[in-house]
Amino acid sequence: MSQTGNIPALQGDGRPSALIKKLQALGLRGYSMDACALLGGPPRGAQRLDAALADIERLESEGGPTAWSHALKGRLLFLLRRTGLACAEFDLAVGLDASLLEARIWRAQSRLALRDAAGALADLDALAAVRRPSGWEDYLRGLSLMILGRAREAIPRLRAAARRGVGARADAIRALALAEQGRFPPALNLLAAAKGKPGSEGVPLGAFEGMILRQSGDLEGSLRALIRAGRGPRPYPWVFSHRADVHNRMGFYQQALVDLKRFHALLPRESSAFAQAANVLYDQAYYDEALKAMKAAVALAPGDADLQARRAQILVSAGRVAEAVRVAGCGGGRNGIVVIVLLVAIAVAAIAVAAVIAVAVAAIAVVAVIVAAF
Repeated sequence: MSQTGNIPALQGDGRPSALIKKLQALGLRGYSMDACALLGGPPRGAQRLDAALADIERLESEGGPTAWSHALKGRLLFLLRRTGLACAEFDLAVGLDASLLEARIWRAQSRLALRDAAGALADLDALAAVRRPSGWEDYLRGLSLMILGRAREAIPRLRAAARRGVGARADAIRALALAEQGRFPPALNLLAAAKGKPGSEGVPLGAFEGMILRQSGDLEGSLRALIRAGRGPRPYPWVFSHRADVHNRMGFYQQALVDLKRFHALLPRESSAFAQAANVLYDQAYYDEALKAMKAAVALAPGDADLQARRAQILVSAGRVAEAVRVAGCGGGRNGIVVIVLLVAIAVAAIAVAAVIAVAVAAIAVVAVIVAAF
């Protein structure tokens, strides 16, 4: 059984007082208790988060690791944006104590951040098997279903989450789900209503509005919404990704590249900034420049077979078929898919490449905004 008895799992913003009690149960009374309050809430500085992490590691060195020490380390690593390491700690926590519900819900969040929606659903299913889902768990399930392309199933979960305290963020994702079904007016109305709800200031509603308007075909309206959303001292980074896509669709190629430079400056490790730049350059028949951009994208995400496939497609359009075949061999376990895509590109290179890249990049951007919204 879990060391913490019946203390309920965290929901969204967390319960710092409960976390402090849990840390006290681990013997952390003498350490940096003020840093512990940051668990479950927004980070207020990496230094304080690192201090709490050092506290837990000190405890482990003195008394050995426990399920809770792994879980709390994982939570701190997640807040420090070290998501892969966080998932590894949650795996250890669940391995030591499968009934530790906090570890499962935190792992579900981390898996979503890594775009592993199927893994997140597995954790949420384990939680649902032992208790009624919380509003936050309904929200995470709705996110997972959206990422998996199951918008119809996501809608009731997100509606339930909004009714049970999650508020604006659940409504914002539900608006995207409605848009996926072509229900654009209800989606936009839901977004407008979300602006007055608690927590709306932390949700990129302007980006969502721009995405939905773009999906409806209203590129000018989408651009206006995304320009508004990009104002202010701390704009949401993915606004510039979506704005670049709209500018590109409207033929404003240089402005699209300016947007992508801003996007890259805000998220320098995000491979899709370079993938989108490759798309913009390809649309202007600048194949060599497009290949350089795609090579940079692959360098940031070497395991992404989709990027390798798109790079191979551009090589085909540039007339470098032999090199494209070699690149197709880098697709790992998905080589068969990559080669099939390559053959399709050879057959219909001039049209298919731009369309496939545009759709794939847009899908990546949508998934990223959905994940970041929680």
